[in-house]
Amino acid sequence: MGAALPAHPPDPYAAEYVVAPSDDDVGTAAGQARAFAGGLLGIGRDGPELGAQGTLELMASAYLGVRASLAWTALRPGGEPMLLAASIGPSLHLVPYRRVDVSLFFEGGFAGVDLTGRPTAMPIVSPGLAVEVWLTGWAFLRGEGRIDWGIYGTSDAAHGYLRLFAVAGPGIAI
Repeated sequence: MGAALPAHPPDPYAAEYVVAPSDDDVGTAAGQARAFAGGLLGIGRDGPELGAQGTLELMASAYLGVRASLAWTALRPGGEPMLLAASIGPSLHLVPYRRVDVSLFFEGGFAGVDLTGRPTAMPIVSPGLAVEVWLTGWAFLRGEGRIDWGIYGTSDAAHGYLRLFAVAGPGIAI
């Protein structure tokens, strides 16, 4: 017969270990990859504009992440530029591991501006605030507000671009 294994005392901390998240665990957590798509409503000098936005966010920790966004303004007032913007930057989540999370973000990047059929590029910065409501451990609803600012040139002069945007839609976390 084989040798008997030595007896070990039970682990006093066994109840504190989390091997895998349960179905009840919700909220922002370290290591998540998150995707969000939403409708975009912008307010500028000459009135409202509509578009869409998609965002991918990778969480380095429960509090800090890096996000990349792609936004497009489709319907806009006459004389205002159509915008296709790509930006990237950090995000700071203030209440991770909760059903409702609030985060701050700051993105920078470039936008293609087309006013009269002659496209040009514009640097753009976008600080903002987001609120997420988690529905399950992998699905959430997100609303965010941000300010887009940039300067673009046309054949006659430089023009300032300043818009307040609201974005809302569903998201998933992997």
